[in-house]
Amino acid sequence: MKKITIILITLLIFNLAFPSHLLADNSANVSEVEFEDSNYDLDSDIENESEESQEEIEGQTENLEQGTEPQTGLKEEQEIEQNVNPETDSESTIHETVTETDKETDKEKDKETDNEIEKSDDAEIKTNTENKSSLKRSVQVHNIQALKETVTSKLGRIQTINAKIYKTIGQEDTSITAGSTYTNKVFYIKKQAEANGQNYYLISTLASSTNGVIGWVKATDMWAQNHVAVDHEQKTFYLKGTGWSYTDAWGASQDVIYSNLSQYRNQEFKVNLTEKVGDAIWYRGTLSGKSMWIQAYNVKTSYETETSKLGHIQSANAKIYKNIGEDSTSINAGSTYTNKVFYIKKEVEVNGQHYYLISTVASSTNGVIGWVKATDMWAQNHVAVDHEQKTFYLKGTGWSYTDAWGASQNVIYNNLSSYINQEFKVNLTEKVGDAIWYRGILNGRTMWIQAYNVQVPKETETSKLGHIQSTNAKIYNTIGEDSTSVTAGSTYTNKVFYIKKQAEVNGQHYYLISTVASSTNGVIGWVKATDMWAQNHVAVDHEQKTFYLKGTGWSYTDAWGAFQNVIYNNLSTYRNQEFKVNLTEKVGDAIWYRGILNGKSMWIQAYNVQSTVETETSKLGHIQSENAKIYKNVGEDSTSITAGSTYTNKVFYIKKQAELNGVTYYLISTLASSTNGVIGWVKATDMWAQDHVAVNHEQKTFYLKGTGWSYTDAWGASQNVIYNNLYQYSNQEFKVNLTEKVGDAIWYRGTLNGKSMWIQAYNVKISKESITSKLGHIQSADAKIYNSLDEDSSITAGSTYMNKVFYIKKQAKANGQNYYLISTVASSTNGVIGWVKAEDMWAQNHVAVDHEQKTFYLKGTGWSYTDAWGASQNVIYNDLTPYRNQEFKVNLTEKVGEAIWYRGILNGRSMWIQEFNTTRINETYSNYNLTVDRMTDIQMAVTPQTDKRYMLWIREDAFESIIDGQGVVNNNNWNLRRGPGTDYAVGEQVRGGTKLPLFSSTKGVDGYIWYHVRNTTGWVIPDRLDLAYYLKPSNFTSNLTSKLQFLKLSTSAYINVNEVNEKVLRGKGILEGKAQLFVDGGEVYGVNEIYLISHALLETGNGTSALATGIQYNGKTVYNMYGIGAKDSCPLECGAKYAYDAGWFTPELAIVGGAAFVGRNYINVGQDTLYKMRWNPFFAANNGYASHQYATDIGWASKQTYRMNEIYNLLDSYSLFFDIPVYR
Repeated sequence: MKKITIILITLLIFNLAFPSHLLADNSANVSEVEFEDSNYDLDSDIENESEESQEEIEGQTENLEQGTEPQTGLKEEQEIEQNVNPETDSESTIHETVTETDKETDKEKDKETDNEIEKSDDAEIKTNTENKSSLKRSVQVHNIQALKETVTSKLGRIQTINAKIYKTIGQEDTSITAGSTYTNKVFYIKKQAEANGQNYYLISTLASSTNGVIGWVKATDMWAQNHVAVDHEQKTFYLKGTGWSYTDAWGASQDVIYSNLSQYRNQEFKVNLTEKVGDAIWYRGTLSGKSMWIQAYNVKTSYETETSKLGHIQSANAKIYKNIGEDSTSINAGSTYTNKVFYIKKEVEVNGQHYYLISTVASSTNGVIGWVKATDMWAQNHVAVDHEQKTFYLKGTGWSYTDAWGASQNVIYNNLSSYINQEFKVNLTEKVGDAIWYRGILNGRTMWIQAYNVQVPKETETSKLGHIQSTNAKIYNTIGEDSTSVTAGSTYTNKVFYIKKQAEVNGQHYYLISTVASSTNGVIGWVKATDMWAQNHVAVDHEQKTFYLKGTGWSYTDAWGAFQNVIYNNLSTYRNQEFKVNLTEKVGDAIWYRGILNGKSMWIQAYNVQSTVETETSKLGHIQSENAKIYKNVGEDSTSITAGSTYTNKVFYIKKQAELNGVTYYLISTLASSTNGVIGWVKATDMWAQDHVAVNHEQKTFYLKGTGWSYTDAWGASQNVIYNNLYQYSNQEFKVNLTEKVGDAIWYRGTLNGKSMWIQAYNVKISKESITSKLGHIQSADAKIYNSLDEDSSITAGSTYMNKVFYIKKQAKANGQNYYLISTVASSTNGVIGWVKAEDMWAQNHVAVDHEQKTFYLKGTGWSYTDAWGASQNVIYNDLTPYRNQEFKVNLTEKVGEAIWYRGILNGRSMWIQEFNTTRINETYSNYNLTVDRMTDIQMAVTPQTDKRYMLWIREDAFESIIDGQGVVNNNNWNLRRGPGTDYAVGEQVRGGTKLPLFSSTKGVDGYIWYHVRNTTGWVIPDRLDLAYYLKPSNFTSNLTSKLQFLKLSTSAYINVNEVNEKVLRGKGILEGKAQLFVDGGEVYGVNEIYLISHALLETGNGTSALATGIQYNGKTVYNMYGIGAKDSCPLECGAKYAYDAGWFTPELAIVGGAAFVGRNYINVGQDTLYKMRWNPFFAANNGYASHQYATDIGWASKQTYRMNEIYNLLDSYSLFFDIPVYR
């Protein structure tokens, strides 16, 4: 029996070393003679090997029986042997990639894979058994060393794309390189082999050595780790939001499902399979309906949340867990952890039980003790209020602690009575539950004391009145404590309060406000002094006094009252009424009287009462003597000053008079007011006064006689003089805006030389003729044209003078009627027609602006005229549409009313066109230090292209025959040239025997007949003259369309967004309504928005292309509005890739991002016109060769202008700025 066992094990080893397929594959290479000669030796070797390895095999057999794999001697295999049981392969092998979301499907696939592996193993055993006898009968000698295969369980990744994958180990002709297909991907390894001292792994896409097999790879070309199943238990975890998820455990980039799990943080992850790869645990579970593998490091067992609490453990028997809910990791709180406060910064709920993580410091990582059930703790919310520095004084009550809301183990002082009124400097305020706690310094020690046990500093007496300035101001019951405050609102604003007590806390001043003059009664609360307007408040006396109301101001319930204290807000009805005063107080610098009015007690400011009865008047007056007295208070000498030279020879307004003891006094003022500009009271006997009344405010025009003086005020005196000689202003216009009467004299206030002044009526006269400059149209055919204003003779305008513009260079006013002198030329003497009433004309001011030479382009709108502001009789062209975009050279600019008119040349004729119908061109010029010829040489050197069709010619002697309009080329190869002569460039070549159609013929300068036989096709190198044509700027400046290639694309067109959306982008697919985005992109990256729109419309097929409307790339929808990155060979793929790399995942990002590309790569590096983008003349001039050119087509810049011009033609509002190159 023992011998049979040895034979069987020997055959098993042999079968592993020499797989049957290798024996079969190599049988053709073995001769019968070799077999017979080596038969005995091979058998002998097998027997010797069997004997030598008997002990090892018996050990391996024992391992198999114990549920482990045979030892291989490799460290990885030794590690995995402890976990693999071939008899229960379904538990120890890794299964096929799971793609279904249903849990039952996963189980079924696991079972199918297990069965398949078991069958595979059975088949291998059967094959080994069958081979036993065949080995005894015939053994062959191979041309390779013996293979030794062993079963294993690993996962592996190929480390390099150059690694070889063998179908047959060691046979190069059966190998392939891994490439990108088999790298960055995980494979199952269920079999390994050793050949020629080299280890190989059999890699598979499934957990099988027969199914999904790719081939053999050298172990040195792989990174492999042991792979074992841990269990199939159902588990629930929560994602940390870190790491990636894969189709297989230990997946690589080709196996990725999600490369960013941050968005799934704390999401539930239901696990149905656990495996170990190397030392790492991997879980297979379901997320978002997908089955996937996630490394254990990236999941957690519970859903922890941040919190901020303080807590006390309530019982010594309460458990503190190192691992939540695991009794084996717990300790009892005991006396060590009770009667003590802990910080709680993290909480979690596990299986319906709430836990707190307690710590001795405010951290969830430092000072941590462990987890405690929430039911075993008394916890309260814990928040920091502020870190403001504050000063309190101890009440002497309560205890102090090492921490806020401390317990007996946290006590510092359990009796603060000895520290009563001692200063407590606070540096941190926190709130625990509803209680405020302060951390501060006492006796040089830091400690926590509850707010209830401290107080604010001592208060001081004061006497003020105050108003709260804002409805948002806070009123505190306890100074500085927000929890005791209310906002003033409308209840406590616009109201005066008594302030009898004040306090200072932490440098902040507070007032105690009250509704009565008391610090105990009527108290409202404390208000910051900065939130109040307060003034000192003192009693002056209780004397009985009698005053008379001025009728000004308001009356209040309290001195210095506000809106809520008003009794009467209009005292005008009580003017001159008696006011009996019984109390006088001073608020700030103002005196207030309390007295009786209409039976009511009220307060009125002293300013609004007087001691005499005053009446209103209206006079002007002069003080007659320097010795006259001016009183502040009527009749009180102590308040008087003498007039002196300051107040004599000057006119004053008198708007109030008073009588005291039978003497009349005038209140004099520098203004027409009894309150503003007031000087004081003067006895009427010391003044010369006259009645002063306003006549009217009509606008009038007079002309100065040149006599008299002008003054600052009517009836002025020497101190009021402006001009003391008006002769130099004879006949000058004087526009009057106010007429007044002083005594019996009329005075006019008007403007002269830009100054306002008063002149007596005697010194002015009615109007005369004046010079003007206007253009005018007669409004009615019935209007009269007068030859002279002194004559009644006139003619009617009729059709002759209607619908025609006239020059007006003189105007006049007679009998209150304004007249214009009309002329056909700009003169008041030549071309004169006559005088027309101003009311019969529509006239506007007419001024020359400048004679500068300017260039405009016509919009094709409006009409042109013989004169500025012309009418139908002045029309030259009544339709400028045919002249749209035509150049208009201006030589004179004038302004008519608010409109600008230009005189210029069109079609060889001089005419006037209104500014609105032209487009102003803003031009600058850039000089380049090279000639057009040199620039042509530079450009020809870089193989430019053109799609121009050139005629191709061949010489007559190229044909061996010409029949029916076709020539047959003789046996030679012949050039087809772009002109009839050998001096022209070669376009193509033709071989002998080619038949060519003969389109036309001509005789060349060489005397030969040349035939036109073809035209060039596609893109070709241009003729030098054609390239030079596109380089020369003057070829493109005569019309606006072609000139747009010089438009500065770095300057905004200042478009009207709504206009562009309506006229340009309506119906343009994805681009509709997005004008603002082009403006925004242009502003940010310095690119003209019209160019961007034109470019986008061109590249997107008016907003309808696939790249414009969105295309999927790498699972994302991307947009590309400018075709950036798209190539002829891969327009969609390359354009989409560029958009994906650029992050253009919305149309908006694509529009603005494309602007960034154009701006960054061309516009902002100096190539800010289409011309510069195509030719880059600055670079060529400085370096002598061409570089960084947007296109090779010589006509590219010119072609781009047509769509841009179409857009501009749709718009009414835009600006154009050109930069035109100048060559030497």
